[in-house]
Amino acid sequence: MPGTRFTSFRAQGLRAIATSAGLFGVLGGFLTLLGWALDVPWMTDWLRSGISMFPNAAICGMLTGTALIVLAWSGHSRMLRSLSRLAALLCALLSGLVLYQHLADVNLGIDTALISRSWGQKASAAPMRMGIPASVSYLILGIAVFLASWNGLARRIASLLALGTVAVVSLSLMGYWFGADQLFGIAHYTAIAFQTGLIIFVLSVAIIAVIPEYGLAEMLLREDAGGVAARRLLLPIVIIPPVIGWLQIIGRQYEIYDVAFGTAVRTLCETALFFLLLWWTVNTISSQASVARQARSALRVLDERFTRFMESVPGLAWIKDADGRYVFANESALKAFRLSRTELYGRTDADVFSPETAATFMTNDRRAMLSGEGIQVIEKLEHGDGEHHSLVAKFPIEEPGSPRPFVGGIAIDITDRIRAEEALKLADRRKDEFLATLAHELRNPLAPIRYAVQLIAQPGVDRSTLQYVHGVIDRQVGHMVRLLEDLLDMSRISYGKLELRKERVELSVIVNSALEASRPVIQAAGHELIVEMPPERVVLEADPVRLAQVFSNLLNNASKFTTARGRIVFSVRCEDGAVSVSVSDNGIGLTQESLHTIFDMFSQVHRGGVQSGLGIGLALVKGLLDLHGSTIEAASEGPGQGSRFTVRIPLPKTPLEIASPDALPVVHVSQTLKILVIDDVRDIADSISSLLRSMGYDAHTAYGGDEGLAEADAFRPDVILLDIGMPGRDGHQVCREIRKQTWGGSIYIIAITGWGQESDRRLSREAGFDEHLVKPVDVSKLVDLIEQARGSRATG
Repeated sequence: MPGTRFTSFRAQGLRAIATSAGLFGVLGGFLTLLGWALDVPWMTDWLRSGISMFPNAAICGMLTGTALIVLAWSGHSRMLRSLSRLAALLCALLSGLVLYQHLADVNLGIDTALISRSWGQKASAAPMRMGIPASVSYLILGIAVFLASWNGLARRIASLLALGTVAVVSLSLMGYWFGADQLFGIAHYTAIAFQTGLIIFVLSVAIIAVIPEYGLAEMLLREDAGGVAARRLLLPIVIIPPVIGWLQIIGRQYEIYDVAFGTAVRTLCETALFFLLLWWTVNTISSQASVARQARSALRVLDERFTRFMESVPGLAWIKDADGRYVFANESALKAFRLSRTELYGRTDADVFSPETAATFMTNDRRAMLSGEGIQVIEKLEHGDGEHHSLVAKFPIEEPGSPRPFVGGIAIDITDRIRAEEALKLADRRKDEFLATLAHELRNPLAPIRYAVQLIAQPGVDRSTLQYVHGVIDRQVGHMVRLLEDLLDMSRISYGKLELRKERVELSVIVNSALEASRPVIQAAGHELIVEMPPERVVLEADPVRLAQVFSNLLNNASKFTTARGRIVFSVRCEDGAVSVSVSDNGIGLTQESLHTIFDMFSQVHRGGVQSGLGIGLALVKGLLDLHGSTIEAASEGPGQGSRFTVRIPLPKTPLEIASPDALPVVHVSQTLKILVIDDVRDIADSISSLLRSMGYDAHTAYGGDEGLAEADAFRPDVILLDIGMPGRDGHQVCREIRKQTWGGSIYIIAITGWGQESDRRLSREAGFDEHLVKPVDVSKLVDLIEQARGSRATG
């Protein structure tokens, strides 16, 4: 980056200035000492003015130059900085002792301890003793270099001290330039050698250069218009006045003009030159101001683009400085943080969020800064509508002039994805629980059936045992039938395939049907059942079978989750244009969490330590009520406090009446019906045939499609009970073949199959079946259909 390259170039340039100045001080001091040692005056007095640089002054110059060189190259090395401080303190100590001799008018013997000569003493207060300006300047320089090796306020003071030494020696250097020996040649006040003043001046400038953050160096290094003007004006201001003054003196020496004329011309030249400098400065500042305006305009454009871009990011975006303070946030972030820009900017995560959240954010920020390329993490944040999860990209942003980067962040809300994943995991867990429970529920009735079958296989089984076995098998098969029907009903509801068969029906009829179905379960558990019905007659437009199924499931549910000899209340009330049916118990109750999920599919496989079946009963109840446009609510005071389920069924605006049923037709039973049972499962075919024969029907059996066709042609039955899923020729093909025969058109054909979907019933009708029953068949319903066939034949 350009700023980074400039910063690097500036650092290298300042190091070069300090190194060159330090070498000048070391070499100048060494050359001076060499001149004293070799007895060569001009090496100690470069202008041959009779004022030499004394050895102590040369040593101070070498010490200060060494301290500056070491400091310039020390970097972060503590050892080199300590070495620089040591050299600076030695310089301050030596110059301080010389200054003490001047002030106390004593001789400590340090002036002639190294070398003593008689020449070069023109302005000395004592033999070989450097003057007050040199000793004061070296004392200040030593302290300044020592302070420059530290940080903060010490460096600011060092910069000011270096300016002081520049002022002191500049006076003597001007004296040498203009020949004013009062400025450098008075022994007890201004005495200083030319090369001593020059070395001190160079070393002072070097100290100013190595402290670029303060003082004159900071002014010259500014990147604004002031810095540009300062860099352009410094040299003219320093050089032009001495040159004009020198020219004036030369003119007077050669008697070109007198004092008045020379002064007037000098004043005019200085005025003109400073006017030109002013004009140059104004143009420079104007040019810099124009560039600055263009830069600000370009910066505003960039800032607007950046802001538009960040506001278009599909999520939260922000930037923090190296100390974790927010310096930018888009509107989405401000909305999520629920803060304005003035409230957020300048604050850290610890000021805005909870300690736990802030600790997580700051830890991830540090990881992003250390990574160099950025990281991706998932972070949580409490929004107004609850906890949200976000996929967050955090990355370092290099900041020119700062050793530590800023941190940027972009967050995309993935709460819906997280919730969906959790829902899928929950659904998968419920599926596994459901399958395990389904296996359990199927094994429960299968076990007694298997034992019953083994019991009747024993020799010498009496009639009472057979009756007991019959009861066991009948109950367990009924349980399995209800289980499968619930599963099929729930599947039909889920796919929108379940159709209600609504009719006008009295609510009491539905309730009685439900109570009749559930009373054996309730009585077996020893519960007390209380039924509360309204005095008025309530007529609904509903499917009586499905509503009875709803109420029966609620009663069975209450019985299951109520301990033995509990209390169940079935209450019906009419209120606010609806009938309210509630089933309450004093059982194990419900937790507040389960109230939100109790009507979900498979959500109640286990509750309160009680095995609750497949967890589809209440889901089926809600599905059936939804089809009726009704609602259900669950309530409980908590575990052990019982529960209450309340169904609300809207009443029609106009009360409904039920028409009297037509009289049933007279059925002639003078002729025994011939029935043919066709099923590839022999046990099914034989058991149905045996049952029908025990009722007085003439029943024959066939064990496959081809055999069934042959038997139908020979037997010419009145009714055929035909299985569909048979190997070879299936039931649909057999039915079509029979309908093609001249004798087959009048036969009443009933499909008896395990396939019970609406599509299966449609295929049966298309094949020519009169009715479609699902296994296991309700025998009473089968007999009703057979008798309807007898009636139709009699009337035909």
